[in-house]
This record gives sequence, C-alpha cells and structure tokens, in this order.
Amino acid sequence: MPANDATDDEHRAFVAWICQRLLQLHVEAVFTSEAYGAGFAGFLSREFAQEAVSHPGVVHCLVDQRRTTYPVRGTDVREDPARWRAWVDPLVHADLVRRVCILGGESSGKTTLAGALARTLGAALVPEYGRAYWEQTGQDLSLHELEVVARTQVAHEIQAAQSTPPCLVCDTSPLSTLIYALLDHGRPPRALVALSRRRYDLIVLCRPDIAFQQDGTRRDASWRAAQHEMTRALLRRRRLPFLEVSGSVDERVAQVVEKLT
Repeated sequence: MPANDATDDEHRAFVAWICQRLLQLHVEAVFTSEAYGAGFAGFLSREFAQEAVSHPGVVHCLVDQRRTTYPVRGTDVREDPARWRAWVDPLVHADLVRRVCILGGESSGKTTLAGALARTLGAALVPEYGRAYWEQTGQDLSLHELEVVARTQVAHEIQAAQSTPPCLVCDTSPLSTLIYALLDHGRPPRALVALSRRRYDLIVLCRPDIAFQQDGTRRDASWRAAQHEMTRALLRRRRLPFLEVSGSVDERVAQVVEKLT
C-alpha cells in the first residue's frame, strides 16, 4: 500500500490495481464528498481504457460536500481516531490507532520499557505472545509455530486497538519473530516475511547496554548481540526509520516520549 503522504496518483494507481487485479472488475462510478473526486474518476477512466477499450468511463458522484448529513471527514478521523470512533468500522479504527513497537534482543529491557511507556502514555499494552507460547511448550519453535506466533501477535494488536486507546505500545512485532526464524532455521516462510513488514508509527530498538540477566529461559549475551545486530541491519535494509534507545528505564521512556512529541 502507498504511504499516507504518497502522491494522489500513487493512491489512485493503487485503487486501479485493486479493481483490475484483485477484484477483476472496472467500476463505473466513484462517490466522494471531496473536490478531488473528479480527478480520481478521470484517472480510473484512463487506466481502465487501457484494458477495456469499450469501458464507458468512470463518473464522479459528489455526495454531501458540505457535510450536513454526515458531519465527518476522513482527515478528521485520521487526526483523532478516538473522537470519531462511532463513525468508522472497528477494524478500520484499529488500523488508525497509533502504534509504537518495541524491539530488542533477549534481556535488553524491551518488556520493561514497553510497560513503563504504556503507563506514561496511558496507552494499551500488547504483551509479547511468543514468550507466553514458548513458556507453554518449553522448546525451540518450528517455522510453522513461529508463523502462528506472528499471526497471533498481530491479532492481539488489532483486538487491543478496538478498545479506543490513545495508542498501543507493542512489546515486540512479527519482525522479532522473523529474526528467530532466521537465526534458528536459516530461512523464514513467505507468510512470516510478509507479516514482518507490518507498519508502526514508531519503531524503538533497545540497545543491549544493560547487564544480561539469565532467568532460565534465555540463551546468552552473544545471542542477544546477534539478535540486536540482525534487527538493526534488517531495519536499515528495509529503510525503516527507528529510534535506538539506551540508558535507564526512565531515560529510555524520555527518549521515546521526546520522539513522539
């Protein structure tokens, strides 16, 4: 999907692609409450004409432009999802809630930071499902199990976002699960790679600058270092901006809050 700040034509081309490739149809009308609707309809008309010469073209139907019947705009919803909660579907609302993702190797302070940050922001905390699942099984996870863990982590995020929190603090993401797949198995399943590309408003990477604590479930400091380096390298390769935090819990929280404000 194109980013929110992508050009109009990038968004229009994406809609055309959905219609032609996924839905395999050519629409004949678009309904909007915006002046851009005419240009949108014209773009689709040109795109569809390349595949179906006989297509009649797409017309624009302007509906309630002054918002007298439905006093809400998409821009308003994106800027303050909680205020306009009643106007959107729960799944759409869940996708609009701001999400902060905390990444890091074992014993890097990730879970501690996630809890402290959620309390500071008054946000909903999404715990790390993979840890709970591993504690139940007590053994290294297969590729299939890692994929299940990633899917469940995302499902928990979506469920938490539907309760109208100001934002979510996610203790890990499918990207961390991908790192385990790479380090333990050497190759990840396609579905896990796709899940690992889930977007977050802010990605926070915890630097392993605190003493490694063995709680009976972790590996060792060298493993933690490998996790950290692979995570950082993957974020950079994907050109994903991230904030690398260090120091005490309070210092890390302050660094994240400063970035968010």
